Amino acid sequence: MRKYRLMRIVSMILITVSAFLIMPIANGEQPLTENSLLDLFVIVAIGVFFSIFIFKETFEKQYKKEKSEKDERYFRNRNTFSFYFIIISAILVPILLTVLSAKEKVEVSLSSLAIGYIVICFFYMFCLEIIQRKA
Repeated sequence: MRKYRLMRIVSMILITVSAFLIMPIANGEQPLTENSLLDLFVIVAIGVFFSIFIFKETFEKQYKKEKSEKDERYFRNRNTFSFYFIIISAILVPILLTVLSAKEKVEVSLSSLAIGYIVICFFYMFCLEIIQRKA
């Protein structure tokens, strides 16, 4: 149970930090400024506080639910999907960038890349959720 809680806290911190780095880029702003670093520290501290003290019952329910739902078939389906998702991404991204660079006046901005990354991450998480519910 402690390992599960620790992993949830670490994943929450990593997701928060990556969101604070990517979202300003998606808006066309500088990602690391004095205000954003202070905001990041405050939000991570609040999130860790809530995840440790307030959501204890929720953690226990989720832990029991995930423990009962995870079986070999779910792991096999998830790993197969993740493998093919990475392979398809590794094939499509260079092709897409080659096609975009072949046009002379097309420039891909960092904000467009950040938005694309966010969309791909949400699609991946959505597909994993579907796989988990079917298992």
